[in-house]
Amino acid sequence: MHIAESTVHDAGPYSNLEVPVVMSYPEPEFMAKWVHPFYLTSTMTRFTEFQHSYSEIRSQIDSALISKLLTYFNWRPRKVGSYFAAIENSKEHCQHIGRLLLRSDVRYAGQAHALALAQFNTNDSISYLCKYLDHYLQHPELQFDQGAVYGAVVYLDTQNGTKLAKKYTEQWHKFAKGSSNCVDGMAKLLESIRGLSSGPA
Repeated sequence: MHIAESTVHDAGPYSNLEVPVVMSYPEPEFMAKWVHPFYLTSTMTRFTEFQHSYSEIRSQIDSALISKLLTYFNWRPRKVGSYFAAIENSKEHCQHIGRLLLRSDVRYAGQAHALALAQFNTNDSISYLCKYLDHYLQHPELQFDQGAVYGAVVYLDTQNGTKLAKKYTEQWHKFAKGSSNCVDGMAKLLESIRGLSSGPA
């Protein structure tokens, strides 16, 4: 549980959402190939490293691999699984990723889940983002991924011509106390992911 960076908070309304879970730690070989080159490089400052590593293994990525990454009870493979799903626009994983976001079982993976859901840009994926904000913006004691999710909704508004973020603007400013770093950072990450997603497979 410590290695997985499990969150500690009240059960909330989403704790009973069913997701497939493997509690054992991934095999070292699996981690070395599919997780270690990606989980710490998926930031704007190290995205070139991520892109290079991804180009070397992209032809081997499929839906089964993404599902396997998302199923481990560990933030590292879950984060990578959501990034892979986002780049490949693998919408079949929308429910799995959406439920992981709402459950927030582990730290550090929520931003990647929000990124994938925003990249899918479907009614279902947007609904998961909004449900997350409906609940977690009401809980300032739970400093999870509110900024990333709010940033994803703001970004989608600019893409879709919608005004979904308006509902959350006041709550977000109270929660974040004026900081916009998470919001701006999510927009930049989404643009980078979209550029990689449109590249050669």
